Amino acid sequence: AQWNIAETQRLLDFLFERRSEAGEGFSFKLKTFNAASDHLATVPPARGGAKDGKSCQSKYTWLKGVNDIIQKIKDHTGWGPWSDEHGAGITPSTSDSWDKFVAHYPKAKPFRNDGWPFLEKMERLIPYKPKGTNV
Repeated sequence: AQWNIAETQRLLDFLFERRSEAGEGFSFKLKTFNAASDHLATVPPARGGAKDGKSCQSKYTWLKGVNDIIQKIKDHTGWGPWSDEHGAGITPSTSDSWDKFVAHYPKAKPFRNDGWPFLEKMERLIPYKPKGTNV
């Protein structure tokens, strides 16, 4: 399935309303994704065909993975604060550190200087839990 920003936002809004159905690791059962598919079907898809429960589940799994990477970026010190517009905001003086980080987390590469339009909704859906020493 092909997803545009508006469809993804609608999926996340729907899941937020159903967040009480989330289980361990903020995952949902296929029943919830089938309901999301029905919800999305009320508006014709911009591209491609209708999104079924499995494609909604797959999209959410992908979104969770991206969210995890961005949280790792935000946990890293020395780059400055995350920006929804400019991502990690890597400068020439921080590029070596970034390159080492991306070598360890290749999925972080697109967020060097680009934000992610779904971060706010993902953080509402999956509360951020800082990791590390003295947390």
